[in-house]
Amino acid sequence: MPLDAAVAPWIVRVQTFSFRGTDIELALGHDLFSSAAVDVGTSRLLRALERQGGPLSQEPGRPLRVLDLGCGVGPLGVAIARSMPCGTVETVLCDRDRLATAVAQLNCRLNGLPPGGGASRVLAAGCGYEPCRAAGEGPFDLIVSNVPAKTGERGLEELLFGAGPLLRPGGVVAFVHVAPLAGAIDGMRALCEREIAPLEVLHESAGREHRALF
Repeated sequence: MPLDAAVAPWIVRVQTFSFRGTDIELALGHDLFSSAAVDVGTSRLLRALERQGGPLSQEPGRPLRVLDLGCGVGPLGVAIARSMPCGTVETVLCDRDRLATAVAQLNCRLNGLPPGGGASRVLAAGCGYEPCRAAGEGPFDLIVSNVPAKTGERGLEELLFGAGPLLRPGGVVAFVHVAPLAGAIDGMRALCEREIAPLEVLHESAGREHRALF
């Protein structure tokens, strides 16, 4: 598929990778996160999500609504939407960067996911959950995020604990972060459990550089 003229100057390359036995095409952009290849953290989170008993091991035919928060060029949301049986998943992608949302829209099209409706939607750029609130999106069964390494503590708190009514009862927040954020995130988890409610961690996968949890 030819690249859109408005986006083409910003594209480094189109990479193909596999998820759940499905080939995913991903355009990677200049001046955007992980412009050389799908990053190690995203790959770790995708492996965690596809494990037996994970959020994607749903009942056959049960619809699943997914939010890719801080989507970048869309590897998480696009891979989930493209790899699931047709008609069983609906994904919403959002990011604060307008170039990222433009490339995410392109990646939806490259994978046969019209980005304006149906199986996938890419929202206008905005911070955190605000694009979802403004568009009246939600609630979601699954929220996924590759947490930016330079997010400050207040931003981390919003991304990880700010879903509120955007997350369905029994829904799951799944995220991956770089190792240096572990202390801050563990502190927030402990504070939340002491002052608000217990948190159930269903799975944790840690490597030298990244940790994925849901």
